[in-house]
Amino acid sequence: MRRNWKRSLGKKKFQGRLTDALKKKYPSARFESLGKLTIVMSGFPDFESVHIEIDNAYKEFEENPTDIDNIMNKFLSLIDDQKKLRTDKFDVSTIFPVIKARSWIAALQSEYGHDPKNIIVWFDDYNDDLVLVYVEIKSEIVLFIYLD
Repeated sequence: MRRNWKRSLGKKKFQGRLTDALKKKYPSARFESLGKLTIVMSGFPDFESVHIEIDNAYKEFEENPTDIDNIMNKFLSLIDDQKKLRTDKFDVSTIFPVIKARSWIAALQSEYGHDPKNIIVWFDDYNDDLVLVYVEIKSEIVLFIYLD
């Protein structure tokens, strides 16, 4: 009998399964869950922490739940790339603003709590409906810039 992963693996369980895979790959790291689709990985000598947004991996899983192993492996290789890129020197020419709906910030507040210090991405108000969220683009990877 083929298991229906989509029904049995909600966002929180998907995050748990991915966290378990990360723990195996990085046994000395520490992991914390922020909301249902964010993992904070810390304990590295080169940088304080990496915030891992897994919503795209979860969307890919929802579209093709039987491909979970490939999705996990692909995501783990992206973490290696992100970890390496985070240790590179900061280059201001790689920073770009991304326009997001204010509702995106509201969703973060809902996910992480309404305290403004819990909104950890760098953003500025644009108008009543939109915000500018700053990202760093390196080697075709988009990294949100987090305020520690």
